[in-house]
Amino acid sequence: MGAGGFGAGKFAPQIYRNFVRLGAMQDAYAGMFRRFATEAEGATFDEALADQVQGDVDRMRALASRRRLAATSSVAGPPGLRPAPGGSMP
Repeated sequence: MGAGGFGAGKFAPQIYRNFVRLGAMQDAYAGMFRRFATEAEGATFDEALADQVQGDVDRMRALASRRRLAATSSVAGPPGLRPAPGGSMP
C-alpha cells in the first residue's frame, strides 16, 4: 500500500487513509505489547525495531504525514528510497 503510493508519486485518498490507519494500528499494538512485556521482552523488541528497515519505515510514514499526501500530491521519498528507473526500490 505505501510502496504503491510512493512508487506512483501520489496516494489516492482511500489508500492514504488506509496507510495512516495501518500505521496507527501498528503503533497501538506496539504500545499494548510494551504495556504487558517484561523488561527483557521490551529490550528485545526495541533492539528489533532499531534496525535500518524500521528507520526507513518511520521516515516514510513521517514524509507521508507531513505532506498529507492525497490524489494530486507528489512525493519523491527520502534520498536513497526513491524508486529506481523502472519503478523498483533499491
